[in-house]
Amino acid sequence: MVSILGRVGFDTATLRFVSEYIEKKEWSKLLGFLRFSKRVVLIASVGVAFCLSFGAWLFRDNLSVELLYGFWVASILLIVQNFVMLQEKRLLALRNVLLGQLPLAVLRPFFVLVGCVGIATWASNPGVPIFMGVSLGASAVSLGVI
Repeated sequence: MVSILGRVGFDTATLRFVSEYIEKKEWSKLLGFLRFSKRVVLIASVGVAFCLSFGAWLFRDNLSVELLYGFWVASILLIVQNFVMLQEKRLLALRNVLLGQLPLAVLRPFFVLVGCVGIATWASNPGVPIFMGVSLGASAVSLGVI
């Protein structure tokens, strides 16, 4: 729910404008839109992540340490996940459906599964921050692949 605020509608706008600019061969507008969308999503995601982290820090007396660390890792995950979603929409707009679906539908779940199985067999009592870190790592790897 919070990641919607970080994307500020650019995932949907990307589907519309990238296809339109490619069809009309307006390459400078396409490049400008891609750069601008990346900047806005970065700024909005960092702002939302900061608010989430700060809110968790404000209520740190009411939260367990494990849950507090989980919120902090989730804040970083929010930024990475928004970039994965933006990149997915860019690839879909470029009519590269297979590569566009690869990060969220295949790679991220695979790496989360492998990471969780590895952590569950390696650690005796893994907590929320560990599994959130696995999810963060899986998102970062899937972003790096595309």
